[in-house]
Amino acid sequence: MKSYSKGQIRIHERLSNGQYLNVYFMRHKAVHQDKIIYIWAVGVAISKTIKQANFWFNGKKNKIDNKQTGKCGLEGLKKALYHILEFVNKMSIKEELQVCWTDEKRKKAYNYLIKYGFIADKDCYSIRNPKYWECKE
Repeated sequence: MKSYSKGQIRIHERLSNGQYLNVYFMRHKAVHQDKIIYIWAVGVAISKTIKQANFWFNGKKNKIDNKQTGKCGLEGLKKALYHILEFVNKMSIKEELQVCWTDEKRKKAYNYLIKYGFIADKDCYSIRNPKYWECKE
């Protein structure tokens, strides 16, 4: 299930173990070299209910913040990666996606994104739509 609102996209998908994969994309406006660009941030949570994840996303309750249960294996991460890469290919020319981490364990897990064209920054991995931008090292 996908829901859209101005500056937000929420994706909720049931996993094989009954839990929900919740992927949130949030848009923020920024100015870079006198041009307006849009920075998208992504949040991923696996929860028992969609409501529980929405509370986490809205900052009301943090019961699932950095908590690992080991109940879904790699299925949730693979599906989250699919949704993130699908989103990247739909971004426009003035948009960038940033995947930030909250601890070293997640930073190491997100390091896998470099394989898909993400660039490492000091506190996040970022990418622009490859149709419009070419990365030069």
